[in-house]
Amino acid sequence: MKLSLLAFMLTFSGMTAIFAQTNAAADKETYTKMITDRAAKIVTNLGLTDASKTEKVTVIVRDQYSNLNDIYAARDARVKEIKEKTKIVR
Repeated sequence: MKLSLLAFMLTFSGMTAIFAQTNAAADKETYTKMITDRAAKIVTNLGLTDASKTEKVTVIVRDQYSNLNDIYAARDARVKEIKEKTKIVR
């Protein structure tokens, strides 16, 4: 009984990891499209006439959004980790 329960739990946890990775990739793709659209709107207001420059600036702004998001995500994870540790200590 314990062995079959353990096998079930391992199978379920493996499936969860696969779905989480797939979902994370889809979320990242959606986020990248969203920030690219946002960056394009910002760059449009700059009034650049050269298409290649417009594209380069759009990529720079998009990458800045992405980098800031990575920084904030790491910060939030660290804050959560610290809160969990202090919860255990109390």
